[in-house]
Amino acid sequence: MKEKAQNCTIVGVPFYDGEGLPVLEACLADIDRGLNNLAVDARVVVGINGPMVCKGSEPLSKQINNSKYNADIKFVKTLPGQVASLNHIARIAVEEGVGKIFLTDADISRMPDVFTRMWSEGERPLVGVKYSAYPVEVMLDAGCSLTEEQIALINIFEADKHPLVRKATEGLRPSTRVKGSLMLVDSNLASRMHGFQKTTPDSRMNFYVDEGSRQVLSSTGFFHYPRASLEDHMRARLRHYNAAASENRQEMHHRKELSVTPDQIEKIARDILLMYPSAIEQVSNLLLRTALRIEVAKACNELARGKKPIPEVGKPGVIDWETPVLNYREAEFRIRSFMARVDWSSVQSPSSDGNGTTQNNTRVPIDLSRYEEGSAYNKLLRSYLGVE
Repeated sequence: MKEKAQNCTIVGVPFYDGEGLPVLEACLADIDRGLNNLAVDARVVVGINGPMVCKGSEPLSKQINNSKYNADIKFVKTLPGQVASLNHIARIAVEEGVGKIFLTDADISRMPDVFTRMWSEGERPLVGVKYSAYPVEVMLDAGCSLTEEQIALINIFEADKHPLVRKATEGLRPSTRVKGSLMLVDSNLASRMHGFQKTTPDSRMNFYVDEGSRQVLSSTGFFHYPRASLEDHMRARLRHYNAAASENRQEMHHRKELSVTPDQIEKIARDILLMYPSAIEQVSNLLLRTALRIEVAKACNELARGKKPIPEVGKPGVIDWETPVLNYREAEFRIRSFMARVDWSSVQSPSSDGNGTTQNNTRVPIDLSRYEEGSAYNKLLRSYLGVE
């Protein structure tokens, strides 16, 4: 059994069948490409839950042509929820004596070398990698349809990852915080690292697994779809607050969310402009992102307590997406005006269309192999990821 554990692994994929067949097929193709150079035997285990499973409809697994993939693929029915699916896959690994497993979301695009590097360079029980949202330019090139407001919001949500900003904000991000969308983890740890809550994997996992047991590789990474609406962003943040509240740790989580102060960001903004005088738009987005994070944190803290947030401004204003803000006070005013338009009942629902996930419009992973090494888009992707 020990020999088996050393020479094989599992790539576990928690999958909500409401995401659809195109997402699942693209996910399996992306994983299959990435496993080509892995020096150990690996099979894919997809833990499926969702409306099709609950209603007894024909499962998506019956619609997958396994002959298209080199890897062996197994589908298992799990209880609802991502954490339940992750735990189910981990139990399979433990029962089969598999020592380390990959766990990954379906709707991300992985660098071609990511599985190989994680396996060879990972030295701790929980290993993650760098990550970034797809740049807007790549999404548009891949055929995604985005409105002016969506583009503006994406640039704000992801402001700290822009190549001109990333290095200056590196110190604000915990160096060993593992993003749950892709990780290599000891099987025994995988089955208990989310605690007793069932809401969200990331924040609680990084709380329960001590820093000395975590490792984030800087040599590779993955890309994910950004959020493109304020309600969707708030829904995601609220899940983390609710998960913390379920374990009586809401106050601790709230302090962590407010750990970056306006004064810190204004200093970073000035430093960026001294180095890159033309980075006015990027600095404006960073200021707006900080104001948004603080205002959303305050709202989610109230919602998790069962209270309705009281907007700081009386009426929603017309949002100017083009004029840069020059300081935090301007950013705060603009964000508060924007948040005055929020439908709080929508934020507290599982999702805008009621099927339990967010970002449902189109999340088929973008095939990054279309961008050849050294091409303009390939360089853009690597710069956002911060990988040389």
